[in-house]
Amino acid sequence: MGEILENLFSVLMLLGLASMLAGWLWRAWIVWQTNDEGLTPSTILTLCVPFAGALLERQADARERRPIAVLIGGLGLFLLSGYARQQLRRESALDMRQAARDEPSASVSVQAPAPPSGRDPAGTTVDLSTIMGRAQVRANTWQPEAALLGIEVTRLTNRGVDTDAGGSATFRYGPSPHRAATAGGTFVVTYDKGGLNGTRIRGEPGQPLPEPMCSPEEVYRATVGEGGTKPITLRYAVDVNGEASWHASDPSAPDVKPRVYDRQNCMPRANSKRPGR
Repeated sequence: MGEILENLFSVLMLLGLASMLAGWLWRAWIVWQTNDEGLTPSTILTLCVPFAGALLERQADARERRPIAVLIGGLGLFLLSGYARQQLRRESALDMRQAARDEPSASVSVQAPAPPSGRDPAGTTVDLSTIMGRAQVRANTWQPEAALLGIEVTRLTNRGVDTDAGGSATFRYGPSPHRAATAGGTFVVTYDKGGLNGTRIRGEPGQPLPEPMCSPEEVYRATVGEGGTKPITLRYAVDVNGEASWHASDPSAPDVKPRVYDRQNCMPRANSKRPGR
C-alpha cells in the first residue's frame, strides 16, 4: 500500500510541474500578445516572472489571472505531494527500524552466531528492505542496537536480491555508539541462496553510518527506470563528500562511475570516483 501511495504522489508531483509550465506558457502568450514595446529587458522580465509587472508599473491584463491561478495551483500541488511522498518514505524507514528494535535481543558467543528465525527469508529472491530489517534483528542478537557500517548487494533486480542468479547481500555492523559494547569486532550478516547467516569478525569496526531513509527499491527505480528489470550492484557507504549515500552501478560496465543517491530523499549526488578507487 505504501508503494502505491508513493507512486501516486509522484504522479501528482509531475502533474503539478505540468500545471506550472502550462500556466507560465499561457500567461507568457497573453503578455506577448498585449505587448507594444517589443522585446525589451522589461518585457523579458515580465514574461518570465508573473508578478514582475507590478514592480515595473505595468498594467496587467485581466486575462492573466487564470494562467497565474493555474501556475500557483500547480506549485501548491507539487509542494504538497512532495512533502507527503517524503513523509511516507520516512515512516516506512522508521517502521523498519522499530521492528528491528522490538525483537528480543540476547548476547551470543563468538563461536555460535544467532539462530535463524522462522520469519527469516529462506534464500529465495526477496526485496532488499525486508532483508535489511531481518539483518538488523540478527545483528541485535550479537549486541543491542548494533550500528550499521555498510551494505553491499549484488544482482539487485526489481523483484529483489536475485539469489537464483547468484545474487547476495552483505551487511556489516559494529557496536552501538550510544551504549556500552558487549562484544568487540564487527558482525557480518549475509543473505544468499543459503538464507540469512551471521558471524562475528575480529578487527576494528570503523565508522557507524546513519540508517538510510531512502529505500533501496526507490534507488533501483531511479537507476534502471520504472518497469526496468536489469540487475545492478548496490552499496551503502560514505561518498566523496564524507556522507553516507547509496552507490548504484552496472555490473556489466565496471569502468563506469556509480550513480550516487542521497540517503534522505533519493536525489542524485555528485560523484568523482570510479568503482573500487
